[in-house]
Amino acid sequence: MNCFALNPLEVLEIPPSRYLQLTPKDVKIIYRKKSLLLHPDKCKHPRAQEAFDVLKKAETSLTDEKQKGKSNRIIILFHALSHSLSLSTVFLFFGLDLFSTNIHV
Repeated sequence: MNCFALNPLEVLEIPPSRYLQLTPKDVKIIYRKKSLLLHPDKCKHPRAQEAFDVLKKAETSLTDEKQKGKSNRIIILFHALSHSLSLSTVFLFFGLDLFSTNIHV
């Protein structure tokens, strides 16, 4: 079992600030360019299939509607925190009450 998760933005080499402006079509274009380099039929490296699978999983997590919502929230949170927004601003963005005792992480 794989014990770690990769950041899909890092896999696709997309800066978080740029991702917020991309459409799913833009993400697919970035994925396709990289997939041409890593596809096992094109790349003869012994771990090409593994690298291609990671790339596909990253693309899916950013474009699949069910997975995209969760990915977007995490990306926006880290982007906001890296730009020194206050914790209360981040909580308000997610519709949470900072002083609520019912917050579960």
